[in-house]
Amino acid sequence: MIDRHPMLRAVFDADGRQQVLESVPEFTIPVAEGEEQLDVLREEMSHQVLDPSRWPLFDVRAVHYTTAGGERRTRIGVSLDNLVLDGLSMMIVFTELRQLRDDPDAELPPVEPTFRDYLTSVRPAPESVAADQAYWRERLPGLPPAPRLPLLREPSAVGRPRFVRRATHLPQDVWARLQEQARGYGITPSVLLLGVYAEALGEQAESPALTVNLTLFDRQEVHPHINRIAGDFTSLLLAAHHPRAGESWPARLRGLQARLWTDLDHRAVSAVWVMRQLAQERGPGQAAMPVVFTSALGIDDERAGALTPPYWSVSQTPQVWLDHQVMEDAEGLRLTWDAVTGLLADDLPRTLMGRQLEMLSELSTTEDWDALILGTGLKDGERSPTSPTTLVTKAADAGEPPRGATEELVAALWSELLPDHPPTGREQGFFAAGGDSLLATRLIARLRERTGVEVPLRAFFAHPTVAALGAAVDDITNHTIDQNWEEGEL
Repeated sequence: MIDRHPMLRAVFDADGRQQVLESVPEFTIPVAEGEEQLDVLREEMSHQVLDPSRWPLFDVRAVHYTTAGGERRTRIGVSLDNLVLDGLSMMIVFTELRQLRDDPDAELPPVEPTFRDYLTSVRPAPESVAADQAYWRERLPGLPPAPRLPLLREPSAVGRPRFVRRATHLPQDVWARLQEQARGYGITPSVLLLGVYAEALGEQAESPALTVNLTLFDRQEVHPHINRIAGDFTSLLLAAHHPRAGESWPARLRGLQARLWTDLDHRAVSAVWVMRQLAQERGPGQAAMPVVFTSALGIDDERAGALTPPYWSVSQTPQVWLDHQVMEDAEGLRLTWDAVTGLLADDLPRTLMGRQLEMLSELSTTEDWDALILGTGLKDGERSPTSPTTLVTKAADAGEPPRGATEELVAALWSELLPDHPPTGREQGFFAAGGDSLLATRLIARLRERTGVEVPLRAFFAHPTVAALGAAVDDITNHTIDQNWEEGEL
């Protein structure tokens, strides 16, 4: 694995630049003996901080022990630094390790490009950076602060933070039902979970309007092997939550989703740059965004579905107080909350967990989400006496087959991404058919490769059908052709 993935041989210099070592010493896994060593393993590895200038930026150890029933077992501890591997990359490494464990002679698929090759190929154009900087400068005045949660002490008094994890699972049947319901309303599963998290945070914070730092696994499809490369592809996006009294759940989630899609069209600048601008305008104390949401949904469904949940795990991130993570595994939906102990109240993560599960449970058992009217949180809402028509797009009502070459191309690309749910008609909804935000991004990228036309993500999200996407491509194409200006006219 170290030979296969260059980033497992990476170190960082004093200026923060990556360097991949051509050769490294042979890596040896130390093995301890005895059940008492299990606690030692967890204590030593769970909060270790590796020196980024020294290889390796990971650690692997093992403990052999005998259970009370006389069974011999081995527990393996793995510590990975996100400087070299993001969430999907960790899944790639664990999946390949499992393949080699089961069959040491297994031939893994080739990985031609390196992470360095990827970075050099996706740098945004200077004009895109300038345009997106202008966009975010306009967004700054209306951006809510981070959740003002009750603190036990000032963050500066914490010293070196220690994180404590709380975790739970949504059963497979409940999670499947929630996904189907959300897609029926044109809402992605990730936005559903982000919205529920933001609602629960708003009930505990000083104000229900807040901004959460959203982790993006931002792999652009520039090579067929892109999902085999190990590296840190993550970027951050500031997700603003603006709840209004009297909204239904679908309306509130659609508002959150629309803002996200618009902001995603302007991610040539990082959230770090945006926070620096906030610091200049509001002061350093008002610019930090230490509450994080990390969704690994859709990044690799096949790998995620095969993953066995770890016996125990925790994450730690500098300048973060609370990180809520969601990912699918063989048991359903895994939800975790990693919080800095001694800074946030000990019962806060447990309160958030209980509240989010309560909201998800209510949503999963409610057929008509439009009947759930919200104040600034579900606990303040009430059911409407009316029962509006649901917004589920049914396959039987999807309409006639695609018209023309553009719609046929859209339908073909859709079928490549959703082979089990190809469009049954030109008016069928992409998300109702099982699509998600990542697949939508891939659809737009593949359409751009085939036509040369860039349809804004927010436009497709507003009207996610074969007919609407085909019309958007044709409109942009015709508009471009019409703008055949001669020099001086413009």
